[in-house]
Formats: sequence, C-alpha cells, structure tokens
Amino acid sequence: MKKIVKAYWSVLAGLRLRTTVAVIISGLSGMLEGTAFLFLVPILGQGISKTQSGDYGPLPRMIGSIIQNFDRGKISLFLCFILAALLSALLKLIADGLMLTIRNRIEQNIRRDVGMALFHVDWPNFLSLKIGEIGKSVLTEATTAADGCHTMLSMLGQCLISIFLIIVSFMISVPMTLVTFLFGGLTAAVYYVGGRRAVQHAKNWFDSTSSIADRIGELFNHLKFIRGSGFTPSAIKQTQRAYQDYSNSYFKSVYYRSLLRFFLECTAAFVMAAFLAYGFFWSGEQPEWIIVFLAVFYRLMPRLNAIQEGFYTATIYSVWLIKAQERIELLRKFRMRETHGQQLTTVSTFEAKRLAYHYPNHSRIIFSNIQFSLQKDKLLLLLGDSGSGKSTLLDLILGLLEPTEGQLLIDGEPLTEFDTESWRSRIGLVLQGSPIFHGTVLENITFFSDSVDEKKAWACAEKADAAAYIRDLPQGMNTPIGEKGGRLSGGQRQRLALARALYRDPWLLIMDEPTSELDEDSQMRVIETLKSLKPHYAMIMSSHRPEAMAIADSILHLPSGRLQDNP
Repeated sequence: MKKIVKAYWSVLAGLRLRTTVAVIISGLSGMLEGTAFLFLVPILGQGISKTQSGDYGPLPRMIGSIIQNFDRGKISLFLCFILAALLSALLKLIADGLMLTIRNRIEQNIRRDVGMALFHVDWPNFLSLKIGEIGKSVLTEATTAADGCHTMLSMLGQCLISIFLIIVSFMISVPMTLVTFLFGGLTAAVYYVGGRRAVQHAKNWFDSTSSIADRIGELFNHLKFIRGSGFTPSAIKQTQRAYQDYSNSYFKSVYYRSLLRFFLECTAAFVMAAFLAYGFFWSGEQPEWIIVFLAVFYRLMPRLNAIQEGFYTATIYSVWLIKAQERIELLRKFRMRETHGQQLTTVSTFEAKRLAYHYPNHSRIIFSNIQFSLQKDKLLLLLGDSGSGKSTLLDLILGLLEPTEGQLLIDGEPLTEFDTESWRSRIGLVLQGSPIFHGTVLENITFFSDSVDEKKAWACAEKADAAAYIRDLPQGMNTPIGEKGGRLSGGQRQRLALARALYRDPWLLIMDEPTSELDEDSQMRVIETLKSLKPHYAMIMSSHRPEAMAIADSILHLPSGRLQDNP
C-alpha cells in the first residue's frame, strides 16, 4: 500500500496545488449538498404531518419551527434548497473538470517522459527493446496510469463529500448513521481484501498486454515470410490464442470488481429491508422518519461504495503506473551520453584514428585500428560481408555508439568537442530499406524540416533521380504514398529517401547498403545517381556488392581495417 501511495504522490509533482484545489472544491460541493438536504428534511416532515414533528435533531427542529410559524419561511427554505443544490452541482462540475485536466496532464507527462527516455537511451540498450514494449509504454501504460490517478482524485473528492453527508446524517439520526457506518466498514473490509487479489489480476493483465503486443508485432512484421511459407493457418491460431489470453485476463480483472459490487448491493438491500421492517412494525416511528432514512441512505451509501470502488480501481491501475515509472527510471539509467560542445559551422575533413569497438559485456572485438580521411567529392566504400562491422562503424560516425579505442576527428578536433546534434544535422542518411512515412511525397522529402520549400524539394528530387516518377503520380508531390511507401517500388523508395537526405543540405552523405534490396536495374540507377552527386558531398557507403567499387575513391575492408585506394 505504501508503494501505491508513493507512486501516486510522485506522479502529482507539479500538480499538487491544483489537485488540492480540485479536492477542496469537490468537498465544498458535498457541504452544499448536505446543506440542501437539511433544508429538505423539515419540509418533508411538515408535508406529511403538521402536527407530529418527529425527532430529527436540534437543527432540523429549529428549521421545522420556522415552517410552522412563517409561511414565508417555508418558501425561503424551498429557495435555499434549490440554490444549495444548484451550487453543489456547479462546484462538482468545476471539480470534475479540474480533475480531468490533471488526469490529461499526467498522461501527457508520462508519455513525454517515456518518449524522451526512449529518444535518449543508449543505442545497444535501445536495440534490445521490443517494438511491442515501446508501443505499450508510450500508449497503453500512460493512459491506464492516468486513469488510475483520475480515479484516485475522484475518490478523495468523494471522501470529503461523504464526510459532510455523515455530519448531516448524525444531525438527523444517530442510530441510522451508526448502522450506515457498520455497513461502510463492511464494504471497506471487503474491498481491502479484494484489492489485494485485484493487484494480482492486474499484473496478469499487464503481462498479457505485453505478450500480445510482442506476438502480434512479430507475426505482422514478418507477414511476407509467413504467407510465402504457408504458415498463415498457424499464425491465425497464434493470434486467436493471444487475443483469448488477453480477453481472459481482462475479464478476470474487471469481473472480480463486479462480483464485489454484487455482494455489497445485496447486503445493502438486506440492511435497507431491516430498517424498513423496524420502522414500520416495531419502532412506532412516523412515516416521515422512514422517508428521511431512505433519503439519507440513498445519498450516503453510493458515496461510500464509490470510495471503495475507487480504491479498488486505483489499486489495479497502480500496477501500470508503477511499471511506467520503473521503465522511465531504467531507460534514464542507460541514457546516451551526448556532447553539448561548440556548434559546427563548416567541415573540411573527417577522419578516423586507430578506431576500435566491441559491444559492452562482449569480449569479441568487432574491428580495430580503423583509419581513414574523408573530404568533399570523395566516396569511401566500406566493404565486407554481413556481420563484418559496416553498420557498427556507421553508428560510431553518427554518434550512436562510442568507440572503445581511438578517435573520430572533424578538422583535426575530436568529435566529442562538438555538439552531437549539430554534427548530425550535417549528415544525410540513407539506410538499407530506408523508412518511408505515412503521408505525401512532399511530407516525406521535407520530413522534420522547420520549413517546407516545394521548389527545393523538386530540386532534390531531380538530383536523386526521383522527379520523373513523382511527376507521373496522380497528384505529383502531394500524392499520398501509404504507410511504409507501399505504393512505391523498392528503387523508388530509395530514391525518395535520397531526396530527403539531400533536402537537409548535408556535408556528409551516409548510405548503409542502399542497393541491397533492389533489382539489378534499380541498383545501377542508384549507383549512377550517387556518381553524379559525388562532386558536391563527402560520401560513405557500406556495401558487400562489387558494383559499388566503380565509383569509390577508397575502400575500407572490414573487419581487417585495410584501406585501399581505388584509382
């Protein structure tokens, strides 16, 4: 329980004053509701019998005497009742709005913190994350945790409202209030025991959410292999099994709460029946006493039940909140070290000096003693088999990894002396199977740019040999190309990715296996395009295809590190 309270308290950092105001306003609405009820009690009694007063307590008796002696007082009480009820409803609306605003802010904060931690986690640890885990942490965990916070705030507001209603019920009938307390204590005990069981159900639900995200993500990411291999029926069975597991865990988590509510509602019915029997057959009390009891019981008991259900729900959702907080702390622990040195304005040469790398906690050296120098109008080809370290070397150049030994230099100064993002902004990147994003052609070329210059986008498309096919599209630059560029061929997607890289006005073009997934004709078109661009940029291209050697000025063989001029 202490861990749950601590989690909710910490997530309210920066919002605690607003939270306090919202809870107080909710409590004031309860006070006005109780006041309205006090105005109503003597009116009900007077309406049933003007001669028999009944024992309501000191304050209702005083208000009742006003009714008996002054007709104007009766009208005033009706008006006061309406005013208090309306103000109570208005304050409750304001409190609900504030609580919902706090809930949305919490959701945004969790998503922001998770997103920032993911964007800055070091590269080896990011590669170990599962896509399903990333999606769940950004979307599902943030929403569910925020819902838990909203439930907790609503529960606190209901507590204050219940306190005022209990005070009112004491003023009307002490015995009735004591029995109500007994019933409230019973519900608290039931929900406390149920809450402990609910945490386990919530953990099972949380685990099944992770499992289904991973399984479904894997299957649909490899759908081509699954279909082509005839595994579709088996894949369908796996997805159905995953859906069923999730449904079962969710059902148990939610239905258990319904069972508790059923038990308490049945108990409440028996309690109410016992009071009615006592009032009608044994106590000899006046009918207005029974009406008062029903009014109080049906105003107070839903509040007490709401508190218990709120506690139960907040307990369940605390699992998601705690997991989100633990994930954020873990990701921050492995934050990538980024330099914030001098801004990079111009670049003349880029060099590697005795570069070596091996992954953390692995003894195998990927490569060592790597040396090269690069200037504009030169292309360095990284040549080697799959797994030889080509992509790892590019990750070092991009600042995603730090070398185990040696240095990378810009105009003779260590790369670590410069601002990391400033260096990356001078790089145009084309990857193997470069990402194409959902949107138009223009949006893909100008992706993440501060301004959109369609004329410049067309110029970059011309340089990348993409303008011709873009003109043939139904809406030209404004043609939607679908998720992952599904409407384009492999060669068209690579040329579009090259246009995007050129739009940044880079000093260095980095291409990681840009032709590996293309047919022979598309490969040659890309190679010819790069040849025409070479005089304007420094270039590094990784490949294991000999066709790329024709345009390279020097070749770095990996993993040996042998540098070969290519006249």
